[in-house]
Amino acid sequence: MPTPRKGEDHDHFMQRCMAWPDLQDRPPAQREAICQSKWEKGKEGKMKSWYRVENRTEPEADLFVYNEIGGMGITAADFVADLKTIKARKINLHLNSPGGDVFDAITMYTALKQHGAQIEVYVDGLAASAASLVAMAGQRVIMAKHAFIMVHEAHGLTLGNAADMRKAADLLDLMSDNIAGIYAEKTGGSKEDWRAKMAVESWFGDQEAVAVGLADEVSDGVAPQNTFDLSKFKRPPEMPHAAPEPETEPEEEEAPPIDYAALFAAAVEGVL
Repeated sequence: MPTPRKGEDHDHFMQRCMAWPDLQDRPPAQREAICQSKWEKGKEGKMKSWYRVENRTEPEADLFVYNEIGGMGITAADFVADLKTIKARKINLHLNSPGGDVFDAITMYTALKQHGAQIEVYVDGLAASAASLVAMAGQRVIMAKHAFIMVHEAHGLTLGNAADMRKAADLLDLMSDNIAGIYAEKTGGSKEDWRAKMAVESWFGDQEAVAVGLADEVSDGVAPQNTFDLSKFKRPPEMPHAAPEPETEPEEEEAPPIDYAALFAAAVEGVL
């Protein structure tokens, strides 16, 4: 039986698996179920700790994104390929991400908006930077207690002369306007207001996110502990961490036993 190859997308694997000689005596629906199971097991071996899809063929599916977006995290290509396999009428998207590549995030946002299922987004810990864009795809956005959403302007690196720098600055402004438009569409505010919030890197706690319209309610769940390095941001808030281990008193060394015979001998010697 085939297994997913490195870099292979879902559609290509399914096509290859469905044509596998050992499966040709099975009905098409059974072949598809076997191949889908093989795909899920293969993907779980690589990403199950921070990215997974659960109950994709049930009426309600769960999708977990608990890492960076793009780069070494979950790419738009993998996300969209998995999204296409979800037949559920409702998708619960769980986010805990410091952000990442803005173009991957916009692609994920667009794919969710076009899917056709009801999308509910749960910010389980953090939806910062590009991850906050993905969160805006939800018809409803639910914050865990103590969770955060962060918005800021588009960032980028450019190598070149002054003309290259000006061109890059224009592109970043264009991207930031586009991002502000997504926030404005969700909240009912203006792009100008959101550009102002983005310019100062704004962090919104659970209730604050609801107040400004980025989220719709706060759940009873408590945000998981975050281990992301937030030092790259300008104004990261104090995030909930695990309670420190209680300090233990150093054990006192046992005093050596008193040699009374030696003490008596010394005392007698001093007297004599």
